[in-house]
Amino acid sequence: MNKKVILLLLFVITALQYSEARVYLGAPFGDGMVLQRETKANLWGKAEPGSTVTLVASWNYKEYYTKADNNGKWSIAIPTPKASFSPYSITLNDGTTPLVVRNVLIGEVWFASGQSNMEMPLSGWDKCPITNSAAVLAATAKYSGKLHYAYVKPSMSREPLDSIGIVWRNSTPDEMKIFSAVAYYFATALIDKLQVPVGILFSSYGGSNVEAWIPRNVVETYSDVNLNDSIFKKMDQHVPTVLYNAMLKPFIGYTLKGFIWYQGESNVGYCRDSYAKHFTDMIATWRKEWKQGNLPFYYVEIAPYKYNGPNNTQAAFLRYQQFKAQHMAKKIGMVGTNDCVTAKENTQIHPANKQPIGLRLANWALANDYKQDNINYKHPTFKSLSIKGHRAYLSFSNVHNGYNLQQGIQGFEVCGSDSVFKPAKAVVKEEKIMVSSSEVDVPVAVRYCFKNFQKGNLANKEGLPVIPFRTDSFEK
Repeated sequence: MNKKVILLLLFVITALQYSEARVYLGAPFGDGMVLQRETKANLWGKAEPGSTVTLVASWNYKEYYTKADNNGKWSIAIPTPKASFSPYSITLNDGTTPLVVRNVLIGEVWFASGQSNMEMPLSGWDKCPITNSAAVLAATAKYSGKLHYAYVKPSMSREPLDSIGIVWRNSTPDEMKIFSAVAYYFATALIDKLQVPVGILFSSYGGSNVEAWIPRNVVETYSDVNLNDSIFKKMDQHVPTVLYNAMLKPFIGYTLKGFIWYQGESNVGYCRDSYAKHFTDMIATWRKEWKQGNLPFYYVEIAPYKYNGPNNTQAAFLRYQQFKAQHMAKKIGMVGTNDCVTAKENTQIHPANKQPIGLRLANWALANDYKQDNINYKHPTFKSLSIKGHRAYLSFSNVHNGYNLQQGIQGFEVCGSDSVFKPAKAVVKEEKIMVSSSEVDVPVAVRYCFKNFQKGNLANKEGLPVIPFRTDSFEK
């Protein structure tokens, strides 16, 4: 074979290899993705080292440029237009084979995370149904082209990951079978009210502790958490940092509106007095690493469940820590669940009625972040206690229009100097709740639904239940 032919063949082979190279997008991005409206949306990926990456979005056809570093990594923030249900495309090129991302929606983007009650899909699980599941799934098609979500399979890693495989999915009965019921009701409430597309980044792991979602450099400061090498040998969702590394780190920087969270059951009886600190540390760390300011963070109080006995208080103390967290950070809010379970669900840690949870989370966002008027989203919470003779008088916040009941109120207990709580009678008296018990001469403290499983029936006129509370500081 003559020299010119050999050189020509080498040139063709080299050209073919080079032509197969192309610019890549990072893990959170792909066909069907939703980008946050009217902002600068972050995009990142890989390309030929040192190459110039060009992006052209079909909403304005302007060219945006960035340069890949020596490792081929690139990032850019591109301006996004107003929300639209009409899909767009983005074309990326580094001088090789262009990449076209199709069916891009512009709307509102939220990150949904936590453990199994966030993970619980619209189709439910074996022996864990979702209320009206079949009817709800059949109706999901009406949100096709309006609700897209990126589903992350549960995974763990000892070291932080840069990438994880995801696919953006549309709202169809088949695709929604695996989608979070809580996140679905949250997202569709936003769509109905705002008339914009909604994208949900969905990353949740059943049975996970909050410490699993916190990076190592923060967990290392906790005296009550084991980070010895031995703990990593079992590699499950209770191991600190492993879910942050695998299921959060690859998404950090994706331009969001905020977070929704449902977790806490796996922390019952574990780090009881430090959960609020760990939880708010997690929120602060996520916000810091996302570099998008104080992104709103709305979360769910764990529901009544018997745990090691319905009358014990391990879960009540966890709920107390969740309530306490509201006052330890800005732009966070909690929704109550005491009215969202039935008496028969005392042995069911996954209550069936997820619709009120999603709607209450959405109302926090609609009122605070979208400035919608006339939305009642704050639960009644204990404010003050006064003792007069044999009776205790309680004041509450967020009861501007009064209570749902005047008498027949259930769930209150009162104790005297012996610290032994007794069931109490409660009635509305001059805008306060008057509590008394024939077994307690002089009240010292009051509790409401402060047990693993105890349902109350007190709410404000808008139907939002009173958050379980205690006025004491007893150890048990």
